[in-house]
Amino acid sequence: MTKIEALREKLSKQGYKGFIIPRGDEFFGEEVPLDAERLKYLTGFSGSAGAAVVLQDKAAMFVDGRYTLQVRQQVDNDAYEFYNSRETSFEDWLTRNIGEGDKIAYDPWLHSSDAMDKLERRVNGKGAALVAIDDNPIDEIWLDRPYVEASKIFDYPLELAGKSREEKISEIAEQLREEKVDAFFAVKTDAISWLLNIRSKELDHSPVVRAFAIIYADEKVDLFVGAERLDFSLGDKVTIVPPSKMEAIINSLEGKKIGVDYHITPHAIVKMLKKTGLKTRSLKDLCSYPMACKNEVELASIKSVHKIDAVAMCRFLEWLDANALNNQTEISLSDKLEAFRAMSDKFVCPSFATISAFADNGAIVHYHPEERTNKKIEKGVYLLDSGGQYMGGTTDITRTIYIGGEPSAEQKERFTLVLKGHIALAMAKFPVDIAGRNLDILARKALWENGLDYDHGTGHGVGCFMNVHEGPQSISPRTGHAEI
Repeated sequence: MTKIEALREKLSKQGYKGFIIPRGDEFFGEEVPLDAERLKYLTGFSGSAGAAVVLQDKAAMFVDGRYTLQVRQQVDNDAYEFYNSRETSFEDWLTRNIGEGDKIAYDPWLHSSDAMDKLERRVNGKGAALVAIDDNPIDEIWLDRPYVEASKIFDYPLELAGKSREEKISEIAEQLREEKVDAFFAVKTDAISWLLNIRSKELDHSPVVRAFAIIYADEKVDLFVGAERLDFSLGDKVTIVPPSKMEAIINSLEGKKIGVDYHITPHAIVKMLKKTGLKTRSLKDLCSYPMACKNEVELASIKSVHKIDAVAMCRFLEWLDANALNNQTEISLSDKLEAFRAMSDKFVCPSFATISAFADNGAIVHYHPEERTNKKIEKGVYLLDSGGQYMGGTTDITRTIYIGGEPSAEQKERFTLVLKGHIALAMAKFPVDIAGRNLDILARKALWENGLDYDHGTGHGVGCFMNVHEGPQSISPRTGHAEI
């Protein structure tokens, strides 16, 4: 029995027409631990964003433009239909393919409250029902599901953070008082890690602490993690609360008004809040903008680690020039670059899985070499997109390298058009509060004039020893208002 057949059998026994499988965990981060890779387990798709909907008679995969090639290579073309999520969302497809009386199950920990409220209205409009279930059926059929132990949490030193956790808590609490709410339920792992000056190594590339927190207007914080994960004190303002006690803490807040970012908060948590009778107010995460605005200490540290990373890159490029055609592969080049980075005692890990792509593999936007796809390096175009996590900063650098011989006229033209866009964007002067989507046009103008485009974003924020993709700033067609 295939995995999708096992899932359908499980759903059928429980009376469900289908199940929604997002790529993610309860923290909605870009990187998830192995035991939360449910979409990859079911379908084989290893991209960082996507979703599947499995019905009893059909199934579909939804990915953005970065993964339209990759998904067809990794996922059974006979079992799934494929859609670009910018053109057809899973919500649109699901609404078209259900009928009266159908029950569609979902895991309320893996979807935001806002998204599920909107989908529920659409599903109900078809006479069907959207049902939150306690036990994820993927977990029930995943017999060899890996066990991932939570790692130790460590203190991010003041000499690198530039501001104490006490100062940050006081500033966020002041915002809560201005917003006239008693507390805010925080779910963004990078924001919580920034606020409390804590990090961990539980993920391969992002040193965030995967935890929820409640930030109070009286300058207190409840952090929901196991006490055994810390061997240092977070001070008088922070209380460590076991995750199993979270619902009890929520129940104790009866009568309080609590801020919630419904766009990123799991539906399961919002259901807990509403069950208690708490007054909730829609409020964007209050830590995101202060975190994005790096202080002088952080800026100096970021510059320092970029110099370290630049040395590693220069060493690699010199080595590559002499050894590229000496029986090398995509994987061996990726490993060699990591070895150069590891020469620094500040290096912790890569900031994302290195995109080491030769020839046509470079057309797969977020390609990562595996043994079955690993190409030998020959004469041609080599794409290298990589970065490092260093104590004090995060790096991300992309280079397109032609190995041996001379690029074709078409390759030179495409490279030049992209370079013209890069220069136009880098040289731009723009008003305060401009939206990223308005700047994104500058990067695409030369391509558009030649009938070309790329189906992904142009630029993103980078954390400080944090996530390599950090908002709210973004340069992309999909960026909202005033994000730069």
